[in-house]
Amino acid sequence: MTSPVLQLIGVHKRYGDNAVLRGVDLTVEADELVALVGENGAGKTTIVRAVAGGMAVDRGAVLMDGGPVPAGQLRIGRVEAVWQDLALCDNLDVPANLFLGHEGGQLLPNPASQTEWAHELLGRLGVRLPDLSRPVATLSGGQRQAVALARALVDPPRLLILDEPTAALDTAGQAAVLALLREMRAKGAAILLISHDLDLVARVADRALVLRGGVVTDDIRRPALSADLLRVRMSGLAVDAHAAEQLHGLRSLVDQLAEVEPSAVLPLIISAVSVALERDHVALHLVEHGDTPSPVLRFAAGFGLGRQLAGRPVVVDESWSLPRAVATRTVAVTPDTRAEPATTDLRGLGIRGTWSVPLVGADDVLGALTVYETTAGPPAAGAVELAALYASHATATLERERLLTTVTRRNATLETLRQMLETLAGPDEDKAALGIALHALQRGLAADSVALLAIDGDGVVSEASAASGGAASWTVGARLPAPGADPRLRMVSVDGAGGSLVLAARWEPGEAPREGADKLLADGARSLVLALDRQAHERAKRETIALRRSHSLQRTFLSRLSHELRTPLTAIHGYADSLRQPDVAFDDETTNRFLDTIARESDRLGHLVRDLLDASAIEAGVLRLQLDWCEIPLLVNSAVACVPPRGSSRVVAEVGDVPVVRADHERLEQVLVNLIGNAVDHNPDGTSVAVQASVVDDHLRILVADDGPGLPGDLATLFEPGRRSAVSTGSGLGLTICRGIAAAHGGTLDATSSAQGTTFTLELPIDGPRDAEPAWSVVGDGVVTDGSMGVDA
Repeated sequence: MTSPVLQLIGVHKRYGDNAVLRGVDLTVEADELVALVGENGAGKTTIVRAVAGGMAVDRGAVLMDGGPVPAGQLRIGRVEAVWQDLALCDNLDVPANLFLGHEGGQLLPNPASQTEWAHELLGRLGVRLPDLSRPVATLSGGQRQAVALARALVDPPRLLILDEPTAALDTAGQAAVLALLREMRAKGAAILLISHDLDLVARVADRALVLRGGVVTDDIRRPALSADLLRVRMSGLAVDAHAAEQLHGLRSLVDQLAEVEPSAVLPLIISAVSVALERDHVALHLVEHGDTPSPVLRFAAGFGLGRQLAGRPVVVDESWSLPRAVATRTVAVTPDTRAEPATTDLRGLGIRGTWSVPLVGADDVLGALTVYETTAGPPAAGAVELAALYASHATATLERERLLTTVTRRNATLETLRQMLETLAGPDEDKAALGIALHALQRGLAADSVALLAIDGDGVVSEASAASGGAASWTVGARLPAPGADPRLRMVSVDGAGGSLVLAARWEPGEAPREGADKLLADGARSLVLALDRQAHERAKRETIALRRSHSLQRTFLSRLSHELRTPLTAIHGYADSLRQPDVAFDDETTNRFLDTIARESDRLGHLVRDLLDASAIEAGVLRLQLDWCEIPLLVNSAVACVPPRGSSRVVAEVGDVPVVRADHERLEQVLVNLIGNAVDHNPDGTSVAVQASVVDDHLRILVADDGPGLPGDLATLFEPGRRSAVSTGSGLGLTICRGIAAAHGGTLDATSSAQGTTFTLELPIDGPRDAEPAWSVVGDGVVTDGSMGVDA
């Protein structure tokens, strides 16, 4: 047997007291692309360093092609790594970076041939650089990323390691890289991909390894590989993964079933089953009771087999999976159709195995859902459970439709049941809809009262969930008589999502239940079961949406944090490392320049962290305001004083007779400092800036206007996160945060621009935000939408 290209066996690595790797096992075969995913700090970079030969492990083995490879001794041609920081020599040109270490023994390589080869390698990545003689420090981030990737192609490696290879590339560049990866994999290269882009991983990887807490916790292969499943596994919520996968596929189906016409329900369910199971042949048969001694199964809906199965009844006495599932009320499997004569006509269609899930209703088996396999053998693990979920929806749908059909055939009394179903499936709140439905049932039964009760083991009412009517009392602590003991009382047990309940109806003395009352009460109980199950589905759906929102906010914050902090951290680390070099002595001027740069980047780092935290709080709807009565002249003067001396002389403040305003002084000062600073920094020298404050229609209006050349393009994009000017070194979140602060105060921030200058208008209510502000948050285009906001008065 051929050994894997890469194999890690029980690898451990510690840094001091921190155990980064705690027994990692993984393999990468030839012509296989394996993705390694995990949260920050999971140990991915440590694994890459161990594999790339830059670090020795404490315990365990790192094997290449079955043999041990000591740290630092991996040869070019066997392993190539494209690091996240690219590891380029900024002072060298493109060819020099590409062929550094690949000279092949030539002391004076041919520059012309190297340049031609460099153009060819970059062309394979969809990159065209007319001038390759420029130092790579002058290239854009995407161009530098392409150079780092092209370097790995100079001498095609046995193992290629990629750390965030498409982070700085545009859509065309990403597509070219993915095509190249598939080409290298087809040629036998083993590829280890590290990426936070889970959609990319799900699209390109053969399998994904989830690294959490220093160990590989999951090995997810196709077809189960998906971005949502990876997010669940990375979070460590293994218990919730099954529910998340079910709800992801069922949520859309549940929504659609409430809207489509009855005739379209079964095809819709079958289509959903085919997509969920990734099977091309699925069918639904329903039980039909006729004049024959045994019932037959008629084809009702199918995917991929409709023409072959329509009109071919199946007798329940047959022995293959479909009739057997109906007869036994359990899942039935025919692993090999060649052993079953009744399935002869299916073999010509390529069917080699079948398995069926019964649709078990409240009173009888309604039919069966059958999956037709093109390979012999038992069904895949988990497929039966997933099919059973969809079968339960089909069962509920069929029973509901059967019940609705019966209602329309019966007399006016049974019309009550339809009203109940419409109410329970409508937009009313759970308790309100339940009360309305019980009231309709009470009228249909002509009963004195109807109630849904929780009963303890002794027959005592422990909770009256809902009731309709008056004379009869369904109070907690009252004891219900035994079934049949009181002719004026009828009861039906209801097993819903919240447990076992009793649906009870009582008539006045001298009144007897009408004919069919027991049937109507039982039908009503089934309707309530559907309602309770629907409520449970809705609650689960809301919880899932909230969980997804929480995860999305976390991922957005971490993505921004990683992207925005990388530049100042790299600068600080680089200058600090230079100062620590023992073999280089810097003069005082150089040392002070390095220290000034470190201090400046540290300040920038602090501003970036503050902006990122503010933006995340605004998006999450949890920005806190410290409200107090603010004097506007003092606020404006404080903001102007924050302008650097070179620009403060160009700022003129005109504050009219304005009252004190209830607001957060520090947050409003942050807004004004940002607006005034932008007007000073982003306009030519000599541009004047005017700050005016006045009261208009019971609102404070503050204008920050300049007489510069104006702003080009769509002003709405000014408030989008990440938008920077050419001279900005900030996070690009300033105006987004300013608009969020204004919205938190119950106000607005807008901009107008022309050739005569740009004006930002801030309007705030004088008395501060209302006690109950509408829920809001700031999205990409700066529009205020769903969320929540906290205000500390």
